[in-house]
Amino acid sequence: KHISYNVSYDVTANNSSFVSILFTIELTDNDTGQKAKLHNAMTFNLKNGKVLQLKDLFADGFESSLSSAINVKQFGLPQVDKFDAIVKQQNFYMENDSIIFIYNKGEASNFADGEVFIPFLLTDLIGILK
Repeated sequence: KHISYNVSYDVTANNSSFVSILFTIELTDNDTGQKAKLHNAMTFNLKNGKVLQLKDLFADGFESSLSSAINVKQFGLPQVDKFDAIVKQQNFYMENDSIIFIYNKGEASNFADGEVFIPFLLTDLIGILK
């Protein structure tokens, strides 16, 4: 009970194929007053009701192509030493015409730089999309 949570959400896409929800989670340490903000997302396949994962959207072997396209430094931020651009449970959300990869504090850049959101238009990913 030392931490309070405030969760809000935005529906970022809602069409005949999928619905995507971006959650903003604000944590407050009740003892120190320190606050942190995280983002998490879920995208649902409306045909079967299951949560979409990258393997559902991309062709086999997509990891290396997509990893090389994700460049934190292009945003003028220093990249952490052990940066994995794509992980098994990659955090992302979708809009009707794009996919946005989410890296919370310390995952892609220095903790002080905050969250990093890396967007791609779906048309730019033709060739590795299913």
